[in-house]
Amino acid sequence: MLKDIGTLLEYVWVVVFVGFAIYIFLLPFLEGTKSKNDQSAGETMKRIWIPQVIVCGMLLWALNPTNPYGYYTLLRWVCCGVFGFLAFQAFALKMQGLTWVLGITALVYNPIFPVHLTRAIWSVANIATIIIAVASIICLKKGEKT
Repeated sequence: MLKDIGTLLEYVWVVVFVGFAIYIFLLPFLEGTKSKNDQSAGETMKRIWIPQVIVCGMLLWALNPTNPYGYYTLLRWVCCGVFGFLAFQAFALKMQGLTWVLGITALVYNPIFPVHLTRAIWSVANIATIIIAVASIICLKKGEKT
């Protein structure tokens, strides 16, 4: 029964993150339809913290050693996409240091050419990635205000 619950959770994560990915990629087009009078300062990046919170939750869940291999594959896709997106946002805000950190983080979680590490090293990398995600929330909010 526990195996069935794990599979169900995997499918739920896939549905949530496919929907989230569609939302993230359509967001610039949806914001482009608003008139300039409707947009307040910083509205275009007001919800930039949502991807980081989702990634942090997934990375915390990844610390559970009983997760199926498919979960870690999904984690790679989500982390690579989110950190690539955030690197693009940091680049748009002319934050070069943060762009490099987020870009390298996206490369580490790259699902096409995966980095193979031991479980213990991945646990440390996941915790470091959570710290990077939280720091990016703060840095991108500061960057959008300037």
